[in-house]
Amino acid sequence: MVQALPVLVGTVAAMAACAWAVPTATTPSPRATPTVSSHGMRIPIRINAQAKHPRNKRMRPSELADWLENESSKLRVKYTHPHDRRASSHTKRQQVGLGDSGADSYYFAPIGIGTPLKTMDVVLDTGSSDFWLADAACSTARNCPSSMVKYDASKSSTYHNSGTQFQVQYGSGAVKGTLATDAVSLADYNISSVSFGQASQLAKNTIRPPASGIMGMGFDTLSTTGTMPLWQILTERHLLHDYLFSFQLTTNFGRVESSDEINAGGVFTLGVLDSQQYSGDVTWLPLAEGYGPNGLGYWAIDIDQMAVNGQRIRMGNMGVAAIDTGTTLIGGPQPLVEQIHSIIPGARPLSQSSQYFTFPCKQKFEVQFVFGGRAFTLSNEDLNLGPASTFGSSCVSAIFISPSQSNRMPAWIVGDSFLKTVFAAFGSSPPSVGFASLPSGGAQSLSLTSVPMPSGRESSVGGNPFGGGGGGGGGPLGGGSPAMTEPNTDKSWQTASVDVPNKIQPLNPAGGTFGNAAPRAHLPMQRGVGLGVALVAMTVALLL
Repeated sequence: MVQALPVLVGTVAAMAACAWAVPTATTPSPRATPTVSSHGMRIPIRINAQAKHPRNKRMRPSELADWLENESSKLRVKYTHPHDRRASSHTKRQQVGLGDSGADSYYFAPIGIGTPLKTMDVVLDTGSSDFWLADAACSTARNCPSSMVKYDASKSSTYHNSGTQFQVQYGSGAVKGTLATDAVSLADYNISSVSFGQASQLAKNTIRPPASGIMGMGFDTLSTTGTMPLWQILTERHLLHDYLFSFQLTTNFGRVESSDEINAGGVFTLGVLDSQQYSGDVTWLPLAEGYGPNGLGYWAIDIDQMAVNGQRIRMGNMGVAAIDTGTTLIGGPQPLVEQIHSIIPGARPLSQSSQYFTFPCKQKFEVQFVFGGRAFTLSNEDLNLGPASTFGSSCVSAIFISPSQSNRMPAWIVGDSFLKTVFAAFGSSPPSVGFASLPSGGAQSLSLTSVPMPSGRESSVGGNPFGGGGGGGGGPLGGGSPAMTEPNTDKSWQTASVDVPNKIQPLNPAGGTFGNAAPRAHLPMQRGVGLGVALVAMTVALLL
């Protein structure tokens, strides 16, 4: 403590002086000028009246709060046992650094699988609920590039093959193979048995390195393979401290030289609401009616209002938005997307694709999304995907017409173009999505320590390997028909052994508590909507 340093020095000096000043004779020398009594030495302590300290009554409430937190942090560091201090000097457990592929094309995280654990990178996708990895049997002829890290069952002593075939059809890709179980680790949570798909064949453009698969982060009611998502296993087993996970996504747009470039992409946190990752309050939003654990398992919430440059958009009944980390852009219903761009000066449909729009690259504008009464603003820079042509003055808009126009599905798919501007948390007790402002310095990131780097772009074999319905999306979203040939009956997750990080003490989920926030009453579960065809977000870049 800077202010306390003179006090500490003075005290030590006084103690030393006392030790040296103890009288050795009862009669002092008549020539000596006494400077020390038998009771000790007096040293003046001066207080800096200009210092930022509560006693000087010069601090605003926010400054006082920061000062108090700072003082608490100093003690927490100073009086931590050395053994614990060494452990905390590394990256926090329950967190992993995300990677960013290309110009924010997609974000991925390292997981561990098998015994011994093998590191592989996956897209953590809140817009789907299936978990699959490219298998060693998936060759370049089956659209798995040689640079893609693949799962090899022969290298794991905890692998079990269920024999159940699976197939998931995406709007712009597909996977098929066999379901299996193995030990899986994410953010220092280790589960001895998790169901996943061994993908022996991919459709063209389903995914590309460095990602080797997708880990769905939606609810199990959305899973087309009938498997329980890893995060939900931890929730069902009551093994999380806070029943949520969160994302901070950084942007590297405009700073990359190639679509194959990999950069630090943010932070994923599992099981704790970390107040250092956001500023202000978290605005929590209940899931929209018919969605979540007892409905269609998307993280879907209601949009209160949208506006462009302060002019309100006529929403009608098209206000439900799925919050999707696996989608690059923001997809919406045609009437509203057209209405938005009609307000932006100079905006017009992209000549190459009627789904997309352009606007003058130098045109300034703002688009507001209002959730839970709180406005979140995107600037023209946030929505700029770059020039529509090499020498053109028009840029492509990140808001486009979603290929899914079904009234049984969310009207909006809100992806990374929005999520890069906020801290986003996904809570299950009660089911809700939370948004907060990023820290004052912007989104944080952690170093990538185990990300396999691709050796370069490889072409895939053309055509849909599954024949007939194929991919068809052409953009960062796409409708599809997920399908399974057999139901998955694996329930080994219910009794699997689980190691949790830092010896955390899980909370009782009935408390409905999020981190340091006050306990909240449970919101009623919405029922009455059956499972429909799942729209799964694809994770390839636009305009590669």
